[in-house]
Amino acid sequence: MCKNVVELGQGYGGLFLAINAFIGKFPDVQIRKYIMVDMPNSSSLTRKYLEINSSIITIPYEIYDSVTMPPVIPTTTEAQSPNECFFISNYCFTIL
Repeated sequence: MCKNVVELGQGYGGLFLAINAFIGKFPDVQIRKYIMVDMPNSSSLTRKYLEINSSIITIPYEIYDSVTMPPVIPTTTEAQSPNECFFISNYCFTIL
């Protein structure tokens, strides 16, 4: 079980939408919060794209950028074991 996901470099949010689409096929997987962090322009695009697709989103999410990101990303108020947070780095993965 993965309770929190942090994705660095989400682009337009496609991976997050794909996870939303397939999460129902894996009943043992429960995501409490999905946090995305990218540059301001990408984060703005993500907000718009996810707003358009809001009807299929079931996972709570937050979007931060280099301007709005707090010093500590709040994943939960409870103590976490190492298995409760999953980090995905897509930063500069597909940049031209």
